[in-house]
This record gives sequence, structure tokens and C-alpha cells, in this order.
Amino acid sequence: MQPGQGYPPQGGMPMGPPVAQNPAQTAGILMLVFGGLILISLFTKGWGTASEGRETIGFGLTGVSGGGQTIGWDVATKALDIPGIVSTFATLSLLTGLAAVAACGAAGGLALSRNTAKIPVVPIQIVLSIASGCMMFFAIRLSMSDDDVQIGPSYSAFLGIGGVIGAAVIVQQMLKKLVAQAKGMMPAGLPMAYAQPMPYAQPMMQQPMMQQPMAAAPIVACPRCQGQAAFVAQYNRYFCNACQQYV
Repeated sequence: MQPGQGYPPQGGMPMGPPVAQNPAQTAGILMLVFGGLILISLFTKGWGTASEGRETIGFGLTGVSGGGQTIGWDVATKALDIPGIVSTFATLSLLTGLAAVAACGAAGGLALSRNTAKIPVVPIQIVLSIASGCMMFFAIRLSMSDDDVQIGPSYSAFLGIGGVIGAAVIVQQMLKKLVAQAKGMMPAGLPMAYAQPMPYAQPMMQQPMMQQPMAAAPIVACPRCQGQAAFVAQYNRYFCNACQQYV
């Protein structure tokens, strides 16, 4: 075991507090997973399915497939007598979906690289909200587009809408807090100040003489997230609360 990981290398005395799993890493992986689900939904023809005799027709954001061939929405609206608004929202869902994939990829990459302070939370939330609205409207309007043929939702709709909603939940519940924590800490290059003490028990030692006041510890920024690292006097090291690791 390495020193500082919460396990005693020798003598039975721990060298430092146990290091918890980095929550930014978990959030980053989830954002990439949801981004992948959204990407799959954008180019598959499972947003809606309908059956005519023995033939099954699949509807997607890029067109309609059936009988071994695929046609675009410009042709499908005329051939299948589908309202033009369905074609319009198919295009909008595709464009906003691609933006949502890019947002998930950016957030996931920054979280995994521990650059949580650089994640643009509000723009990502706006992109995800617009994408979910367009996708939901397309799926609902598609199912109402033909009175003679029953068009039901299929796997692509669940992947796309579910992926966008899942990513929005991760941003709100995890990344938003991590970004606020990273930005709320003192950045590097500011004047000297007393560091906040870590909530770990100090050794119980009775001294017959007065304790000398501790000198001010310099402000140190975490090289991973650029947040302020707190000085742990007991171990004479700096600890980053955001990354849950020693500097």
C-alpha cells in the first residue's frame, strides 16, 4: 500500500484519511454513457414502428425504412401522407440531439480529467432541455400522424429521450455541486491565509507548557481541479476535498 491511502504501512498507525472514490469520475462516466445512448438513437429507425400486412415500417430522425429501402423525410411526408411538422421536428430533434451528444461528451471529458470548474453547467442544461422537448414532441406527433396506421414508439425513442433525461439528472444532481465546490474554493495566486482544518481527530497529548500558535500555511491550488487544497497539519500534507486526494 502507498502512504496516505488510509492503511498503515508499518507500526499500525495510518498515514492519512482513506481516499474515497472521486465522484467526478463517476459523473463523467455516466455522462459519456448517456451521450452514447443518445447518439445511437439519432441514427436508428426505431422512433416509431408500424405494420402494413407483413411489412414493418420503421421511423427515425433521418428518414423512414421499410421493404428493404430507406427514404428521407422529404419523400416520406408525400408518400405516406405524414404532416410536415413531423418532418420539421425530426430535423430539429436530430440537430439538438447532436448538440446534446457534444454536451455530454464535453462534460464527461472535463469531469474525468478533473477539470470540473470548467464545465459549463447552464449551457449544457439548456441544450439538454431543448433536445428533450424536441424529441418528445416528435415522438408524440409521430404517433398521431396517421389515423389508418397505428404508429407506436420503439427502442430509439426510449434511448434518446431516456438518455437526455438521464444526462440532465446527472448534471443537476452531481456535476452542478462539483462545479460549485471547485469554483467556490480559493484559486491559486491569492494572498496568504490560514487554511481550513481537516475534520480528522488530532492525537490526544497533554503538554505542560503553552502551545505556540501555528504559522499560516500557504494557499496551494490542486493541480487537477484548480481548487484550494486544505493543509492537514497532522500529516503535513495538502488535501483536495473536491478530488478527495492528496496534492
